[in-house]
Amino acid sequence: MTDDRLKLTRRKILASTGAVGLAGAGAGLGTSAFFSDDESFGNNTLTAGSLDLVVSAETYYHGAGGGIRAGPVGDSEEDDPAFSISATDVKPGDWGVAQFCFDIDDNPAYLWTCGTLTENAENGITEPESEVDDDDTGAWAGELADELQAVLFHCPRIEPENGDGDVGFEDSQINEEFSIPHPGDDGVDPVEIINGMENKSVIDSGSLGGVLSSMSVGLPLDSNPDSDDRDPYPAGLSDSCLCLLLYLPRSTGNEVQTDRVRFDQTFHAVQSRHNDGATNPCATESVENVYIGYEDQDSGDFDYNDFGMEATIREAYNDDDELLAIDMTFIAEENQAGDNHTIHLERWFDSGVEYQYEISRPNHSASGEEDSEVAGSDSGTLDVNLFDTANFTEDNEVSVTVTITGGTVEPPEDSPRDDVAANNPLFEVYDPWLENRSSGNNYDIETMHPDPGVFEESVVQVPAIIVVPGSENFDPPGEGDTIDTDYPDFDEYYDGFDSQFEDWFSNPS
Repeated sequence: MTDDRLKLTRRKILASTGAVGLAGAGAGLGTSAFFSDDESFGNNTLTAGSLDLVVSAETYYHGAGGGIRAGPVGDSEEDDPAFSISATDVKPGDWGVAQFCFDIDDNPAYLWTCGTLTENAENGITEPESEVDDDDTGAWAGELADELQAVLFHCPRIEPENGDGDVGFEDSQINEEFSIPHPGDDGVDPVEIINGMENKSVIDSGSLGGVLSSMSVGLPLDSNPDSDDRDPYPAGLSDSCLCLLLYLPRSTGNEVQTDRVRFDQTFHAVQSRHNDGATNPCATESVENVYIGYEDQDSGDFDYNDFGMEATIREAYNDDDELLAIDMTFIAEENQAGDNHTIHLERWFDSGVEYQYEISRPNHSASGEEDSEVAGSDSGTLDVNLFDTANFTEDNEVSVTVTITGGTVEPPEDSPRDDVAANNPLFEVYDPWLENRSSGNNYDIETMHPDPGVFEESVVQVPAIIVVPGSENFDPPGEGDTIDTDYPDFDEYYDGFDSQFEDWFSNPS
């Protein structure tokens, strides 16, 4: 595959920019982005062909004053085609729906959506707001991105009844297609209601900031969400669209008065012929389904099940290689330790980097923290308290979303250990570490134990933490079974980091 083709298949097909608020407006965009390339395989030639995507937008707003405005941005001949979605004067109880529909010319294609929060501004402080808010009026001092709720879901195409493009959906259409009691009322769960509707399926939900953070590292779209497999969008006008429900709960306080949120959303298309749609055009750096296993003593049994978790980490960068957002998921798998531990993950940033974050623990709390949902902002290195082994339950999950709001972060290039470098350079800046609360010792990604004398080969040093890629096929050893019992190449590799054995985890006994 040529470098030119890689650039083409990762090219943005459509971008949309948004700010909070809701009202009716619609616009369609065509693109001149064609995918054309010849690839030779022996005596055969595969021609990728062309791809032309048109995206239309319709919006509906429920509330007095304010609204969403949608229209094209930029020159589609010169720049990435874009939507601008602006909003003003959002009040508790307001809600609205934006629908994006697709018309693909020539070739069926897999679609992805990506989004980036670009502003969460205080935008001035009113007298009522000043009683519950501080006097910081910066571009990232607002609360609206955290308070405004979002549901991103697959939905069937709805044609505006008036058909003139100046006004979006009619009330009767919304009532018929989105028969949700007011989404901002207490006791109303829009996610449950939407998932129970025909031809609708929720992709992501939560605060707008959280959903945008998930989108920033890419969310795949599905033309047939009712099937078990992901289907590409057919050539022509698709019956399956993408909808975004935004609502501000009635219980929201004065702290959001005058606040303004802006975000960019992009769509990517990759033709399905010769592709499986798995390549994520949004996440620039990522590790998928990684097993992180811990050894909690200097001279232990080295079975790496003292604690073990599955990890997925995705980072999204712009065209200038500047980090935009991070999306992380961790699932607890193993806890065979006799001591009590706190499991952390550190993402290194320099002191000038500022960010907003959301941490969700849907089925547990972490040590010393009562709340399963945590949101806030900070600067410098991020240290997340993931799990407490004293409260361990298999399949406990933690999700973390981070949006960079200040400073510049470039992609990592190296890793602190040869074995980690063979897996992914992200671990140059990610440090999974274990706090042994019983002994007072800490072990991190760079900790190497002296040869404990339990391996057949005379290894010089053994890691306290292993990072195993493709871990859906990796089973950690049983309690008390040294890891080379199940994976004989482990000590061969650590006896000098011989590249011949760097895939030790792929060769179980």
